[in-house]
Amino acid sequence: MKKKKQRPQGFGEMKRGAGSPTSAKTGKSTKEAEITYGALVEEARICWMSGRTQEVISLLREAIAVNPKHPQAYYNLGNVLRGGDLQAAIAYYRKAIAMDPNHPEVYVNLGNALREQDDLQGAIDAYRQALTIKPTIQGLHFHLGNTLMEQGDLQGAIGTYRQALAIKPNHPEACYVLGIALEGSGDLQGAIGAYRQALAIKPNYPKANISLSTVRLLLGDYEDGWDLYEWRFRREKGSIQPHAHPQVERWDGHNLASG
Repeated sequence: MKKKKQRPQGFGEMKRGAGSPTSAKTGKSTKEAEITYGALVEEARICWMSGRTQEVISLLREAIAVNPKHPQAYYNLGNVLRGGDLQAAIAYYRKAIAMDPNHPEVYVNLGNALREQDDLQGAIDAYRQALTIKPTIQGLHFHLGNTLMEQGDLQGAIGTYRQALAIKPNHPEACYVLGIALEGSGDLQGAIGAYRQALAIKPNYPKANISLSTVRLLLGDYEDGWDLYEWRFRREKGSIQPHAHPQVERWDGHNLASG
């Protein structure tokens, strides 16, 4: 399965950690430090929204210097750095978690960063930790299933996709990838059921139609299988190249021996 890069979430609201009595950098009182910290984070948020990345990084680092015990700045700095420095982003996510381990969104973004770094087991562990905090994150079950698929754990992926569908049954992509995992595990009838479920939700779904066709062809149902296989020509432009002479009539799946 092709790995998709997950965009980091924006500036998230997190519970305040224990504030330091004074700023490590300026010696300000707690109240003054909190006001300064809040102003810096808000200014960083505005810069983030306008795409001024370097300013965001500088402001968040200044906020951390003012209040080094607040996890939100570490988390947001991780989000910003993930676009260019994965290792630093991962380190900041881990610092945020060390200060307050009860925020699933931090584990999700940590998992996404680890997955981009090809640390699949690390990503799986992070996703699972997020789900222990909030088990009903449907999209997270989906990402976990995809990562288990990449790791080759088909049975783990199948169970995880089913959990995703228990939360949101009308998710055609989850039905489709469940079919892929079932097909890979050798459960062709189960795969057919999953692909059909995807198509019941989204009839004009080329990938599900094509995958259903290949299973039908494997099972010897050439007429229906080949008819569905024609969906390959409805995929996005450029995703398939012609492989026969344009004047050759397309086969319709009938028994060629019968004339």
